[in-house]
Amino acid sequence: MSRSLWIPLPLPNLNDLIKEATAAIRTRQGKILRGTKYADMKRHWAGVVRIHAHAQHFDPIAGPAHFEIEFVEPNRRRDPDGLVAGGLKIIFDALQEAGLMQNDGWEHVLSILPTWRVDKQKPGVRLTVRA
Repeated sequence: MSRSLWIPLPLPNLNDLIKEATAAIRTRQGKILRGTKYADMKRHWAGVVRIHAHAQHFDPIAGPAHFEIEFVEPNRRRDPDGLVAGGLKIIFDALQEAGLMQNDGWEHVLSILPTWRVDKQKPGVRLTVRA
């Protein structure tokens, strides 16, 4: 059995994640907080995934599965390795936060097959799950 989820937006890449994870925010009291922007980014993407999964009737992933993830970029500005590294982290964390996946450990993820291509008119990410 397989099913797909289309997210019509390019996901953050590894450089985006590093930038947000290392960004410092200074509070009114002068305290410096790190990782706050990264946490906000993760919450945002969990919401995006939740909205599109609900609209597309994408049921929670029960048990171990194989994952195919196609990254569709509007151009070739971002390197494939950064797309895959950042995109996988965001998509798996978002699936868990959205309640669509119990865990992204070895017992739940049997394989990951990333691919990428360019489409200026329709960038985004297609996740295909095979049980």
